[in-house]
Amino acid sequence: MKKFTLYSTLSITVLFLLISGCGSSYKERQPVKVKSPLTKFKNVLIKTSMGDIKVKLYWDAAPNTCLNFVKLAKKGFYKDIIFHRVIAKFMLQTGDPKGNGTGGPGYKFNDEIDADALGLDKIKIVNPKRHYHAIASIIRRKKISMNDRDKIKDLVTKVKGWSFKKLYQEAGYIYTKGLKSKKAVRGALAMANSGPDTNGSQFFINVVDTSWLDGKHTVFGAITDGIKIVDKISNVPVDSKKKPKTDIKIIDIVLM
Repeated sequence: MKKFTLYSTLSITVLFLLISGCGSSYKERQPVKVKSPLTKFKNVLIKTSMGDIKVKLYWDAAPNTCLNFVKLAKKGFYKDIIFHRVIAKFMLQTGDPKGNGTGGPGYKFNDEIDADALGLDKIKIVNPKRHYHAIASIIRRKKISMNDRDKIKDLVTKVKGWSFKKLYQEAGYIYTKGLKSKKAVRGALAMANSGPDTNGSQFFINVVDTSWLDGKHTVFGAITDGIKIVDKISNVPVDSKKKPKTDIKIIDIVLM
């Protein structure tokens, strides 16, 4: 009788976990614990050739990302680096020593995003076709042939009703529990990347709110003074690759 009771209890527990979603196979990380004297720097001043931009760092939202940024700034990595991609009414991108969008510090590190803190676990996908980049990533990860139209159609059908969190997890993003993640709003600083866990030195500054980037880019700071400088840079003449026709440089980054 005792064996039957134990077996029944275990069965009910497993069933409950599966129904409640606690049995999810998606990995989630624990926050990185940063112990460094560099955490004393709560603000930075980005001195550009068009004016100064003061930024508050979000150590509680992205501790390892902030540490990486401060380390690079402290050793002068960002000096004389240009804004290589500028899109009006969108964002300014910089941090590439090559100046063409392909450079970095010589290493890559993980995203720091808590999808639940951003509410992505509750927002549902209504129109899957608007998320073709994420769906394309899922197709590649599942090794679905582009000629297999039935499987692709079935996948697109399934995506409708998923949460944004599930969509991005299926596309390869791994989230971190317990961070005070911030949304990609106007004035936010976020890491540029080429997919999950490909952060380096490149970052962008939002000219407008970009909710479609939430959950895909680590936000690690926000402008507290100098948003007019950002607007000014965002409106400079650019070439066909969105690179300013006249170089706009980071003269230095001062830690404060």
